[in-house]
Amino acid sequence: MSVEQYILDTLNNIGTINFDGVMKIVALLFVVFWVFVVIWVWNDSGERSRNLFFRLTSVLTVLILNIFGLVIYLLIRPQFTIEEVYWSDLERRYLKYETKELGDCPKCGYQLQPGYIYCPECNYELKVKCKGCELYFDKDNKYCPYCGLINKKEIPLEQISAKEMQEIASANKDEIVQTVEEKGTRYSSKKGVFFKSADFFNKIFHTKTPEEKAEEKRLKEEKKAQEQRIKKEKRIEAENLKKAKLEAKKNNDKAVSESAEKKDQGSNQKKDKKVANKNNKKSNTK
Repeated sequence: MSVEQYILDTLNNIGTINFDGVMKIVALLFVVFWVFVVIWVWNDSGERSRNLFFRLTSVLTVLILNIFGLVIYLLIRPQFTIEEVYWSDLERRYLKYETKELGDCPKCGYQLQPGYIYCPECNYELKVKCKGCELYFDKDNKYCPYCGLINKKEIPLEQISAKEMQEIASANKDEIVQTVEEKGTRYSSKKGVFFKSADFFNKIFHTKTPEEKAEEKRLKEEKKAQEQRIKKEKRIEAENLKKAKLEAKKNNDKAVSESAEKKDQGSNQKKDKKVANKNNKKSNTK
């Protein structure tokens, strides 16, 4: 059998093939393949976001637009998975914890080592000792991280002038602004138009579960309790300030009255001496 004859027989056999059946098989294989692609998109979007609206939209986009939908999904999906974000954040926190005390003295710029309580160069106080648990913690903390006791040095309020109080209020304001800015930029909170729209529709159509309602109620109660505690602390501080001012005024009035009494006593003694001297002179003349 020659090569030419073999080629002719092959071409004749190709002509007898049922191309409709072949196309059906290819279409079936494509459908099966695309089902697996859609399942992969659903699982992949779940690993990158907990937003149900985003996951459903991604699946519908891939189903309707096929290859173009898959390309669109690959372009708009989050860059990192939730697990990758978790581990990267955990690593960042660990590094921050390890290098927390490896800084410079805020007063003189001396390079500090872990465990320093005072700067060895300028004797600047870096940590304070808690009065409750007697452990050292950062002096900039408002509360002790070990027992929760408030970190506030007792200052005689009567010794604080108006200028000093204004400086303290200005420093507290700067500290609050810095804290808000740090918390606002600590994690990336920027979202695209798609995710903003998804969050908006999710808030509208999402039905809260009993667990979510209980959690929301608990958070509201904690916030309310914190606000009440802050108000109570402010009220106590205002009362202490008022008492200190009254005490200072009372002491001042007492000192003024005592000085006035001493002056009166001195003037009375002088008058008595003058009268006694006059009487002595009269008696001597007689």
